[in-house]
Amino acid sequence: MKTKLQIVDMEGETINITDLDTAIMQARNFSGYSTRDPNHKAFMANRGRYWKDVLEKLLQLKQKQHGNAET
Repeated sequence: MKTKLQIVDMEGETINITDLDTAIMQARNFSGYSTRDPNHKAFMANRGRYWKDVLEKLLQLKQKQHGNAET
């Protein structure tokens, strides 16, 4: 039986992960996104923190998976 993968984001929402490697790739891409529009500076800073947090949690999940595979 496959283990259900999920994380809780910094807003308290549960995110179900169906493809961990793709989720990591997407979080990396989103965490690096920026805009030059000064009107969106605060929003982009918040989103950057959000995606970095998600990426960190996904990488921890991946590390746990590898640890469990070795036991």
